[in-house]
Amino acid sequence: MPTVWRDIEVNPELKQTICQYCGSCVLIEDAGEKYKIEISGKVKVEGIKSRDDQLIQAKKHYQIGEFLDARKNLLEIINQDNFDLEVLHELIKNDVEMIKEKNITLYI
Repeated sequence: MPTVWRDIEVNPELKQTICQYCGSCVLIEDAGEKYKIEISGKVKVEGIKSRDDQLIQAKKHYQIGEFLDARKNLLEIINQDNFDLEVLHELIKNDVEMIKEKNITLYI
C-alpha cells in the first residue's frame, strides 16, 4: 500500500515517483531524506491572507466607517470557520453600525 506525503504518493516497491502537484520526478530513497518534513503549530504561507490578516483588515475598515468592506472581510473568514466567535462578534458589531448609519435592513 502506498504511503501518502501530502501530494506525493510513494510506493516503496518503486525507485521513483512523480509529484501529482508539480510534476517533479522524486527518487524514493532521496524523498525520505530530503523531502520529509514535519510541520507543527501554525504555518503562514506568503501571499495568502491569514485569518488574522483578514480580521485586522476588517477592523481597519470598521474604524474608518467602511462597513461594507469590513463585512466582506469578515464573511470571508466565516466561510472558512462558521464558529469563529470573535469574527461573529465583529460581524454583528459591524452590521449594527451599518444599520444605524445607513438604515439598512440586513436581518429579517
